Amino acid sequence: MEYDSDLVTDDNPGRADERASAGVASDPMAHPGASGGEAADESAHEAAAAETGEDIDLELLDAIEQELADVELALDRLGDGTYGRCETCGQVLSEDELETAPAGRYCRAHLPLVLP
Repeated sequence: MEYDSDLVTDDNPGRADERASAGVASDPMAHPGASGGEAADESAHEAAAAETGEDIDLELLDAIEQELADVELALDRLGDGTYGRCETCGQVLSEDELETAPAGRYCRAHLPLVLP
C-alpha cells in the first residue's frame, strides 16, 4: 500500500497546520485523542478568572479613588468654611448626616438629585 509521506510526518509545515486546525496532535507519540483541548479549556478558564479578578480590583480601585477625592473635597470645604453645609442650598447638615457620611456634600432633600 502506498501513502503520501508528508501526511504522516512533520516535515511539511502546511500539513502540521492542517493537523493543528483539525485538533490532531502533531506528536506521533502523543496520547491518542489528546488534542490539547483540555489544556486550552483550562487556559481559557484561568484567563476568564484573571479578568474577573482584574475587574474586581479595578472596581475597588475606582471606589477608593472616589472616596479619596470626596475626603479631599471635604478638607477643602473645611478650609474655606463651607464644610457641613449642603452645596445646593447651604443648609447645615445634621450631626447624624455628617456621622453617616463625613464627606457628605448635600442635605437629605438634595441628595437624591445628585445620586446616579
